[in-house]
Amino acid sequence: MIKREPHGPKLLFGIDLGAAEVKTVLCDVDGTLLCWARAPTRGRPLAGLLEAIAKLPNQWCAGPIRAAVTGSGQYLLEDVAQCTRVNEVLAVALAVRRSFPGARTVIDLGGLSSKWILLGREGQEAVADFCCNGLCAAGAGAFLEQQAGRLELTVDRLGQMAGAAPRGATIAGRCSVFAKSDMIHLQQKGTPLEEIALGLCQALARTFLATVTQGRPVEAPVVLVGGGAANPGLVRAFGEQLGLSDGQLMTPHPSSPDAAVLFAASGAARMALDAPVTGFPELIAAVRERAEAATSAHLTASLPPLRRHTEDLCAEAPERPPLTSGRVDAYLGLDVGSVSTNLVLLMPDFQVVDGVYLPTRGRPVEALDAGLRRIRERLGDRVRILGAGATGSGRHLAAKAAGADVTHNEITAQMVSSLLFFPEVDTIFEIGGQDSKYISVRDGRLADFEMNKICAGGTGSFLEEQAERLGIRIVDEFSDLALGGANPSDLGARCTVFMDTELVRAQERGVPLADICAGLAYSVARNYLEKVVAGRPIGRTVLFQGGTASNRAVVAAFRQLLGRPVQVHPYNRISGAIGAALLAARAKPQQSRFRGFNSCAASNLRSFECPRCENRCQVNRIQLGARRVQFGDVCERYSARDGELREVPRPFPTFRGARAAAPGGVLRRGRAVKERRAATEGRSPARLAQPGVSPPVVGIPARTGL
Repeated sequence: MIKREPHGPKLLFGIDLGAAEVKTVLCDVDGTLLCWARAPTRGRPLAGLLEAIAKLPNQWCAGPIRAAVTGSGQYLLEDVAQCTRVNEVLAVALAVRRSFPGARTVIDLGGLSSKWILLGREGQEAVADFCCNGLCAAGAGAFLEQQAGRLELTVDRLGQMAGAAPRGATIAGRCSVFAKSDMIHLQQKGTPLEEIALGLCQALARTFLATVTQGRPVEAPVVLVGGGAANPGLVRAFGEQLGLSDGQLMTPHPSSPDAAVLFAASGAARMALDAPVTGFPELIAAVRERAEAATSAHLTASLPPLRRHTEDLCAEAPERPPLTSGRVDAYLGLDVGSVSTNLVLLMPDFQVVDGVYLPTRGRPVEALDAGLRRIRERLGDRVRILGAGATGSGRHLAAKAAGADVTHNEITAQMVSSLLFFPEVDTIFEIGGQDSKYISVRDGRLADFEMNKICAGGTGSFLEEQAERLGIRIVDEFSDLALGGANPSDLGARCTVFMDTELVRAQERGVPLADICAGLAYSVARNYLEKVVAGRPIGRTVLFQGGTASNRAVVAAFRQLLGRPVQVHPYNRISGAIGAALLAARAKPQQSRFRGFNSCAASNLRSFECPRCENRCQVNRIQLGARRVQFGDVCERYSARDGELREVPRPFPTFRGARAAAPGGVLRRGRAVKERRAATEGRSPARLAQPGVSPPVVGIPARTGL
């Protein structure tokens, strides 16, 4: 029951129902803070609110109150008469204006949310402009918490180390997965831990300014609130990034760290002046009722079980088939990526002679050398390279280091590789370690493509990291568990930072491990479909390739979501390298530029930071004798300068023709398809090579003019 006109003073109760924590404050009618309490949500925000209320001193909880709620979870108390919902941005602004009357800008760093607020001038509205982060948590506090955990540090300790560091290491802040890779590389090079800590704080600050403020003015004085305001490293990083002098960047008094996170709740309390009068017993009863209803609804939320669909899967071919005797003439394909480096030897009849899949680990030349050494050790002097092709983000490096006759982007190489094995393919899903691609094919030609931008949420590294958190092996064990889940948990399709929170919530609810694994497989597929495909057409013949295609649970998730067959490339892990080798065969070099299997044996590495954008890429400059190659720049500003090779005209050809039968019947359908299409066009397959016309290479019809 709501009390309308009780006797005695009415206190103001403010609630900030956040994703990670609940903050509550009790103020008098003048807005003076009387007491506060905090409690973690643990996936149950309303249970956290009840826990926080229980922590309040009894002497303040007996009388009438007016209550207001804000925060990301305020919708949970929608239509609860005992509590008024208020805008979070306005609540923070009102509280900051009270505590810092001269402030112009507020930077609010929460656990999973962050905000930029431009305050109105005196006599104006409290908020002149604002902006919040979206579905990415790279500019929020949870990003820093996750990285601290990877370094086996508390966030407090990381902040202290960052505040005292002489300098900061260069770390990508655009995505948690990319940041992890950078940290691994820095640790391998012996970078001091305090420099990595400051680098993380600087990365978060850069990402916030790039993705939240997005060029909007950050007028001084600036007030830093939220959990990040108590972190010396973040305070230092924002001051340096914004170029603020002493007195221009303000934080709540360090003697009361709780004050930094109470601004939204304090503002909500001030906005509760117009709320109906109630009491704590009535409010607690209403919250408890909502909590029970929310728990019942959440327990029933699940996805359809994943099913094995063996009829949709192509027979997996061995990457290293048995050796044959005699001399081996082959084309070499090199695919150098940020996560893996792959090499392939392809016979003139397009059979795979040898394939190598290696982790790059931030050392692409060393990975190339290891791959070339493996091929040399296996085949010795029997192999002669007819031509070499390079692809991947490190293609220019590979071309100059090892010597390549052609270089092509990953889209071209992946499509050419797909069409060799599946000439009827119209949609290609390629998911690697940190990048993913969508390719639409029409009549053997490129129709459209898209790649992931700055989020690795739908990639192999994302899935591998979550499996590591769960203490299971990503190879086989994850798939076996996921395919056995009876009620896959709906974990959403957000970034890895948010997913950590969802995993914790699922575990606290007692969700079985198999259902969590199945939910993660769904998350990868949904993230890819929503962020990469993003509404683009998906045809009837879908081919899945890249390292993630080895995960049977993810294949099953795509099949379940699309409601149609999903084929898997027989050489899914090295498909890009196969495409590079095919493109080298198409180029028909008279004399290959391949420098030999010892070409990458000795190298000197030097790194520098590119300041051209907020990514702050760490570019590796590698000296190989008189040759210099560069690697690590996302936009290829530097690495592209190393490319001295011509790009073959028309990089997206019609890719049809004779395909030799491979072991296991992988290529058996190719010849029938070619003959059927030749008949449709009114010609004989034997007439593809005509007098006076060079025979087509790699199955390219002569009529294409290639």
